Order: sequence, then structure tokens, then C-alpha cells
Amino acid sequence: YRMCLGRADDRYTVGYRTESCEQKGITPFVLFAGAWGILHARVSGKSRLVVGTPVSLRRRPETQKICGPMIDTLPLCLDPLPEKSTSQYLDEIRTEVEHLLEYDDISLEKILTELNLPRKVGENALYQVMIAMTPFDISDLKLFGKPVDYVPVPTGTAKMDWAMEFGKTGESYQLRFEYTTEHENE
Repeated sequence: YRMCLGRADDRYTVGYRTESCEQKGITPFVLFAGAWGILHARVSGKSRLVVGTPVSLRRRPETQKICGPMIDTLPLCLDPLPEKSTSQYLDEIRTEVEHLLEYDDISLEKILTELNLPRKVGENALYQVMIAMTPFDISDLKLFGKPVDYVPVPTGTAKMDWAMEFGKTGESYQLRFEYTTEHENE
């Protein structure tokens, strides 16, 4: 298990990318998922990827006041083929994310059962890679009205073979990579 922290804090670049995303109808999640897909494809040599992404199950007003976590992890398909334009690739991801959110009531368990995928203890049958976005601006965290720092707590284990979590923090984005060292010698 290893964890790395990074920061995309060039204000011009982050501001430009955010404005560019808004103009094209692309969310920061779609942009980072696209970059993550390209990176993963180059490292793994695979052109079609299925990555897990956490999805909030609190999208309906009646679920807003229920106590406790309501999250499911669903598969997101990425096809970072070199012959695609950046716009085409990001549009495909945007559409894929929209479909995911449209069917967020279908659990991962139901998907795995329907696909009849073989299962192993301690391994997800559909994906070993994850991307997650913190759903709020990290710099807005406060305790008793005073700002607090968001510090990920190392657990000593990796959730997946490779995971990236990112979140907006003021004028920049904070990225956290987590990966298993189990396959380092392969």
C-alpha cells in the first residue's frame, strides 16, 4: 500500500480548465476521469477500461435527512482510444456518467449477478481501479466556525489496486493517489 498527494494549483491553468469545462458542458469529474483513463490506459496497455466510482444515493429530497452513509460504487466505462478527439472522448464520458446517475438505483451486487461474473474473496469482479471526487470544496470545511484542514488518514491498505481521489480546494485541486504494492514485481 502506498499513498501520494499532489496539487494542481496553477491558478491560471485551473481557472482556464474550469471555465473551458463549463463552456463545453463538462464537469471537473469528467475532465479528471478522462485524464485518469488516458493515464491508466498508457500504464496498463488496455484501451477499454472499467473503473469504479462512488455515487451518492442521496439524490432525492426524502433521503437528505437520513443519518449514515448512502453510497454505492458503480462501474464507469472509459475508452481512451488515440484516434478520438479530446472533445469526443470527454463527451462520451459525460454521457456515460449521465447514464450511471440515471440508473444509480441498480446496485453493484445486481450488476455482478446479472453479468454472472466469477468472484474472488477480497477482489471486485468488475474493476480494480477507482476514481472518486470529494463532493464539496475542501477549503470550506469548518469546525465551530474555524477553518480545518482535510487530511486523509492512511489506513495501511488500498481500497483497489489503484485509486485516485480529487477535490477542489479554493483555487486549486488536491489529488490523492493510492495503490497496492502487491503487484510491484509483476
